[in-house]
Amino acid sequence: MFCVACIVIAVFLLYTMRRKKLAQQVSPLGKYVLITGCDTGFGHQLAQRLDERGCNVIATCLLKRGDGASELKRVSSERMHVLALDVTSDNSVRQCVEHVRGVVGEAGLWAVVNNAGIMPLGDVEFYTMDDFKQTAEVNMFGMVRVTKFFLPLIRKCQGRIVNVTSVKGLICTTHSAAYHMTKFAGEAFSDSLRLEMARFGIKVSIIEPGDYGGGTGMLGNMEIHRKNYDRMWLEASDDVRQVYGRQYLQDCYSKLVSAAKIGRKDLTPVINCMEDAVLAATPCYRYLIHGGNRTCDIYCVLARLKAFIPTPVHDYLVREYL
Repeated sequence: MFCVACIVIAVFLLYTMRRKKLAQQVSPLGKYVLITGCDTGFGHQLAQRLDERGCNVIATCLLKRGDGASELKRVSSERMHVLALDVTSDNSVRQCVEHVRGVVGEAGLWAVVNNAGIMPLGDVEFYTMDDFKQTAEVNMFGMVRVTKFFLPLIRKCQGRIVNVTSVKGLICTTHSAAYHMTKFAGEAFSDSLRLEMARFGIKVSIIEPGDYGGGTGMLGNMEIHRKNYDRMWLEASDDVRQVYGRQYLQDCYSKLVSAAKIGRKDLTPVINCMEDAVLAATPCYRYLIHGGNRTCDIYCVLARLKAFIPTPVHDYLVREYL
């Protein structure tokens, strides 16, 4: 009994020490942080949050003259730099690196937050190969491209890389295979990168938001998804049209509208974790963040249980509840 009590006390003390260490933050002053995908959603709000904290934020947007970029310029401090960046283009990323190098000078780049992403929805038989390729180019290769180009500047100050994946990089549902593939890839890339960068003192964290579709912009613009379904129907083969029927896509759209209402619109929990990943002295390796507007986020619950339940049971729960 005495030995058990000693083990429990030791574990508690280690946990307490770990929590205190995690609570410590580095000073944001003089820290340069680059964020991709700041047009809307997580990136847009994180840019404002870190600017308020005193960081020198380099917010990159796909549309430099878009509404998101214009708002950041209007509401942020003079420390904020808003740049155009297409993560699918080597030339665009290279030009961004040269600009950032001139801005940060010898200070180096404290953090890169790979947040840019897209989420086209559809069944495998309705996706075109271009749908798969474009999603991978933004969500997967965009993350790799930005990381590789900016690593020399991050290494200069032993900074960190924060990669935004998703709970959908941990579990799969129907109707979003292209998105799942890229998010699983983001998880694998981040884990490998963390192991490789440890020798340089560079930290790598993964942000895994749960059901936040209602507030990110990915499910916010229903018109984009409606047009996407119309395009998929027009491009589908005669066999696929006959098997599924037009009503199937109409039903998918109706369910998507309902899902957007259920998804949590307040992004604060995710932004808090992203801030922690950037500024904590010892950031977590991964942050799985429950969302939704119900008692629990079924996506995150299933992600945590996946390793402990049989696949047929997991598949049944996904079909019934997701």
